[in-house]
Amino acid sequence: MLSDQDDLVPPPPPPPVRRRGPRALALGLVALALLAGVLGSAAAWRRALAPVGEGQPRYFEVKPAESPAALARRLVADGLIRSAWAFRLRHRLRRSSERAGCYQVAPSMSVDDLLALFASGNVAWRVVTFPEGYTVRQCAEKAAAAGFGSAEAYADAASGRLGPLGLLGLPAGATLEGYLFPDTYRLAPTTDCAELARAQARRFAEVWRELTAAGEPTAHTRHEYVTIASLIERETSRDDERPLIAGVIENRLRRGMKLQIDASVLYALGYHKRRLVYSDLQVDSPYNTYRAKGLPPGPIANPGRPSLAAALAPASHDYLFYVLGADGRHVFSRTEAEHNQAKKAAKAGQTSPAPEPPPAPEAAP
Repeated sequence: MLSDQDDLVPPPPPPPVRRRGPRALALGLVALALLAGVLGSAAAWRRALAPVGEGQPRYFEVKPAESPAALARRLVADGLIRSAWAFRLRHRLRRSSERAGCYQVAPSMSVDDLLALFASGNVAWRVVTFPEGYTVRQCAEKAAAAGFGSAEAYADAASGRLGPLGLLGLPAGATLEGYLFPDTYRLAPTTDCAELARAQARRFAEVWRELTAAGEPTAHTRHEYVTIASLIERETSRDDERPLIAGVIENRLRRGMKLQIDASVLYALGYHKRRLVYSDLQVDSPYNTYRAKGLPPGPIANPGRPSLAAALAPASHDYLFYVLGADGRHVFSRTEAEHNQAKKAAKAGQTSPAPEPPPAPEAAP
């Protein structure tokens, strides 16, 4: 009789172990290498697009019609991106487009940050405002304070050595005094003093063309008109008085009288004083209109549009004198006796009478 153990079925033998051949091993190694390559490429891609590091903000100019390749090369050269090819590929994938201008960037910005900034058009500007009546020296100080460069560099540009004298048709020996148009200028932060002075001169040329669109008067040269405008600018801040003062200057010039304008003496002195004394009037300078007849050799300041307009179209009247009254308005007189009386009234603090309106021009026959 068989035992229970004799009824048990023996277990099947274990399956044979398959040994990998050289081909299978090679394929596995290739797969691992590809996976490592993919992972490494992804890491390299992320690194190529990442910020370069920390650093101070700076200005970078995107030039008009600049190719992505040229832009990428300059970004690498400036230490703002890690890889030119990564920038170009990302540029193509995002279908980016840049707007020309000067931007404030930093090494802490990624490639995506830079592309977004360049596409936004949020360009950086350096802004400076030159008031009417500023001299070259005052403009130089203002330009230096605004960060365009040194006051000396601006003065060199305004001297004519670097300025657009040909554009303005200035006489030999002239400087840009009078032609640095007073205005607010928004320029790229990379603009230097020479380019700032050129921008002011170009603005003057634009305004002059507008004012003389109907024809340029021929009583004086352009340089003389600008000189007259500069005298007007420094003599009054009231627009309604500018044509009247222009008329006084024209009347005195026609009569061969010395202009005797205090502002020209201050320019000759080279510094400002609240009140001139007799010794100041003796300063030896062609800009001293108390000693020299006629107009000074050139402008004594940079006039604004109202003064230029007044010089080109002076009021028609017979006034020969004016003095600043106690209320800040000028008193205009026809004779020296009237003028002396007006000066006494001004010293006594009396209110200035309003000037009589100039006679209406006669109708053409």
